Amino acid sequence: MLKKKIRHEEIPGEVLKEQRYFRSLLEITRSINTPRDFDQLLELIVDSAMILSRAERGFLMLFNREGNLEFRVTRNIDRKTVEEGEFKISQTVVNNVLETSKPLFLSDIYKNKKFKISKSIKILALHMVMCVPLKVQERLLGVIYVDSHTETERFTKIKERIFEAFAAQASVAIESSYLYDSSVRDMLTGLYNYGYLRSRLEEEIMRTSGHRKECISLLIFDVDNFKLINDSYGHHFGNSVLVKIAHVIKGTVRKYDVPARYGGDEIAILMPDTNVQNVQLLARQIRKKVADLKFSIGAASISITTSVGISIFPITQIIDGERVFVEADHALLIAKSKGGNQIAIFSVRKDGKKYEPELIGVSQAIDEVKAMASRLAKTDITILIIGETGTGKELITRLIHQKSVRSDKPFVVLNCGAIPDSLLESELFGYEKGAFTGAYRQHRGKFEVAHGGTVFLDEIGELPLHLQVKILRVLEQKEIDRIGGKTPIKVDVRIIAATNKNLEDEVKKGNFRKDLYYRLAVATIYIPPLKERPADIDSLGNYYLEQLNRRYGRNFLGFSETGKEAMIHYSWPGNVRELIHRIERAVIMSTGQYLGAAHLGLETIKQPQEKTLRESRDEVEKETIVQALKDNDWNITHTSKRLGITRKALRYLIKKHEIIKTPHTHE
Repeated sequence: MLKKKIRHEEIPGEVLKEQRYFRSLLEITRSINTPRDFDQLLELIVDSAMILSRAERGFLMLFNREGNLEFRVTRNIDRKTVEEGEFKISQTVVNNVLETSKPLFLSDIYKNKKFKISKSIKILALHMVMCVPLKVQERLLGVIYVDSHTETERFTKIKERIFEAFAAQASVAIESSYLYDSSVRDMLTGLYNYGYLRSRLEEEIMRTSGHRKECISLLIFDVDNFKLINDSYGHHFGNSVLVKIAHVIKGTVRKYDVPARYGGDEIAILMPDTNVQNVQLLARQIRKKVADLKFSIGAASISITTSVGISIFPITQIIDGERVFVEADHALLIAKSKGGNQIAIFSVRKDGKKYEPELIGVSQAIDEVKAMASRLAKTDITILIIGETGTGKELITRLIHQKSVRSDKPFVVLNCGAIPDSLLESELFGYEKGAFTGAYRQHRGKFEVAHGGTVFLDEIGELPLHLQVKILRVLEQKEIDRIGGKTPIKVDVRIIAATNKNLEDEVKKGNFRKDLYYRLAVATIYIPPLKERPADIDSLGNYYLEQLNRRYGRNFLGFSETGKEAMIHYSWPGNVRELIHRIERAVIMSTGQYLGAAHLGLETIKQPQEKTLRESRDEVEKETIVQALKDNDWNITHTSKRLGITRKALRYLIKKHEIIKTPHTHE
């Protein structure tokens, strides 16, 4: 009777423990299947396993893309991360689970004949080890491993089954979260992608719509000399710069901030409910950490600086989320115009006027451009800006917008040649929810976002014919259709277009609609190339030298006589953009007080005094084109890209200078 009574008293206690396990499993399953950050999910899984098993340490290992098992979470009893190298685990146990794909539950290892002789278990003095595989449809993802140096509760059959169920739920959650995480992450930096950033901004606007005191902030970091870095050291090195900066940002932002790759060399951070002091503090912290990074190129070491544009909006003033992006971009433009390595917050000046970009130059040609821009800014007509690559077409457009009655409305830029045709229509006109696969929410296009303001369509000559019809409708009917939309939407925008192509020739070839061309070219501004206005080279050079001195902390006093002469005689196929890049490279790489022809990479250009200026320029132009053709195996497309001109312009110059392809010689 006594024996039966003891068993009767023990059973309810075990049942209570099992009920506790079931409740814990239910709570944990609910938690791990709640959408969250991938790394946070992994930490939650390990913490939950430690709670269930009452373990002192917990580890989660996953197979990487190379098929190697790597630690993803390492936790101690205080739920703190243990740095790799400061811990050891029983590799014998882990290997056994990996080989068999079956879990191991060892409550008292010293009673287990197989594992008590394990060297790692003896060294670690373990009393309990549990290791369960993480599998999805027999595909092994990794393992959960927990252990303890002290005695714990024994694993009963029901507890083992609960742990197996927990591991199965965790495996599904990891797989689902990984797939989702991959869809919203940038492959290079590991930060969120632009699409996720936009959706989170819209969610934050909806979430805080009833909270009048809250603000939403957006920071955009831009690497000041990124193009120069890529040109000088290669894209592989440029990518490594972005990866390190992304790592700094991830380690600095708060858990509820959203860092995302915004563009080629731009990283944005969405900061909900943040005042201006905290935004500036974070911007300074990240800027300093990035400046402290050192990047080695052989024996040399370079530092990186960043410009930061910030927009801060009280929630009550956000009509559309796109405005947050537009004003942060605007602030970034201001920061970079000050010489880089600056922080600018979107705002108006004390006199109530907004920042106006400067158009540098003293030549009659540039004076005429300034005068034309000022006159046209007072009207609302459509404008077509024509000019070679690098002449400053976007700068002129911003100047017109800032001097117009639309200056307090959005200024939206879209490069028609930089966006794939399949995405261009949705970027311009937007789409409705469910319009196509992946359209999970309504998206407003550039024309809607710019309502009341200005849309700048750069490289309009690259616009596909089927979209040219829709642009014509915007100009004539002032309305658009979203993809999947049922009713037209009225928009009030001013369109300014720009091209480096001869649109009249494109019309003759059938590449551009005649009616759209005439509708765009109501007023035309021609920006002459730099070689046609040599009088501006000195003022442009001094202006950008001053800006770049400030950006890189240098103190060059100006250009030497040889430097000035070389700049005047050079043909500048890349125009002002090339001038800036040559000066930037010289400022970074050179020493002394003055920049000469050699510093600018123009030392090979020599002009006999008896030649006229035009003859000298033609000779240098021909020499530059021939060398570029040779370097690119006479490939017209590659050569035109290197020189920063169109293929048509290159063919014209080849004909003008009577350049003939020379046969290859072998030594």
